[in-house]
Amino acid sequence: MKVEIQLQSLGFWEKFNRDKRALSLRESGKEVAWTKFKELAKGDNGDKVQEIFSKLSDFTPTQKFIKKGWYGLQSVLAIDEVNKKVCMIYPMRNDIYNAYIYTYQDIIGVEMIQNDGAIAQSTERGSQIGGTVVGGLLLGGVGAIIGGLSGKKESNVEAKKLALRIVVNDIQDPFHMIEFFSCSNPIKRSDLFGKKHFEEIEHWLYVLQIIIASKQKNS
Repeated sequence: MKVEIQLQSLGFWEKFNRDKRALSLRESGKEVAWTKFKELAKGDNGDKVQEIFSKLSDFTPTQKFIKKGWYGLQSVLAIDEVNKKVCMIYPMRNDIYNAYIYTYQDIIGVEMIQNDGAIAQSTERGSQIGGTVVGGLLLGGVGAIIGGLSGKKESNVEAKKLALRIVVNDIQDPFHMIEFFSCSNPIKRSDLFGKKHFEEIEHWLYVLQIIIASKQKNS
């Protein structure tokens, strides 16, 4: 189900002053000031997400991932564990957002994209890592997935892009792409900064795999 949501827009001068402040902070080279501005922007994005969720009926997020950019909200992935629903949110234009809400039953598959290729995927027929299909619930347990994905944890695995492709039971919008990281400079799994992004996307991969596996178990 797709829901279009209109938020209250900033006025012209509010936007002008915000952008002017951002430019002056960036050019000043003052790291402390720029960090503070990013924190303020993060708060603004959080308020927007809360406002969006307040306009959705029968969906209360229990877990959520918010992807932020320099100029605002890029995407949101959330689950409602009580009502057993998954929600993806994307900005459209002028503070208009599209929210896509699906039941657990509508989640057909999920792929983890590293750079330009899928390195792990899970569907209603089973899970796959590196071209090898493994049957059973979550490849025989979450530990098997973790081992398959992070077998090179100790080496300097690098990525310029990390994303999830979520396949849903929706003819009009059959898949959704949620980007977790994208930059021209790659991150390393062994670095503190890179580890955070890898663990974040893997958490959501496992969550969605559990949702898919629970359907198989209950069918």
